[in-house]
Amino acid sequence: MIARLAGTLVMKRTGRLVVDTAGVGYEVSVPDRLLSETPPEGGAVVLHVHTQYHERGIELYGFLSEEERDVFRRLISVSGVGPKLALAALSQLEPARLAAAVYDENIALLTQIPGVGKKTAKRLAMELKDHLKMYRSTAGRGSEHPGVEAESSDAGQVSDRLAAVESALVNMGYRQRDLAWVVAELEARAAVAEVEQLLVEALRLLARSAG
Repeated sequence: MIARLAGTLVMKRTGRLVVDTAGVGYEVSVPDRLLSETPPEGGAVVLHVHTQYHERGIELYGFLSEEERDVFRRLISVSGVGPKLALAALSQLEPARLAAAVYDENIALLTQIPGVGKKTAKRLAMELKDHLKMYRSTAGRGSEHPGVEAESSDAGQVSDRLAAVESALVNMGYRQRDLAWVVAELEARAAVAEVEQLLVEALRLLARSAG
């Protein structure tokens, strides 16, 4: 099962991307919203992938975060909701907003998703309310030790982003033992930059050192 793709974005069209990884082009269906969040063709990209097998072959569905992929998987677990409808939902609403709409049983918002009527919206709210509540945005919620939580969360994000970049570079053929200095160079930026931006910078550093 393909769970992750890292490589060069060679084509982007409405609803799909083609990512070249080690000379192999993978066509991946994506929410339309991803088109504005991915780099131009020729840029580096990392996708979290859901692999689905059926009688026609294999379909790949790609997302920029594990959270979004997990929400997609929850959606297609609902009776009557297939990948096409799940992608439409994530094209219309970001994961946190979609999860909040489900948890709050906001039928009016859910029926704004193309292909979702009142019956499907009610089914989503009924079947996924408990499963999606952890994906709701936590912005604005109180904390007994907010500074400690924020610091811990930021450190975890930096570590995760650097690990994702290192993994992507290894998948591209770079040796892990040669990447320590690159990861160190990126650490300061990892608190504010996304994985895709960090990967582009890493490739620039590696190209410069090779030249």
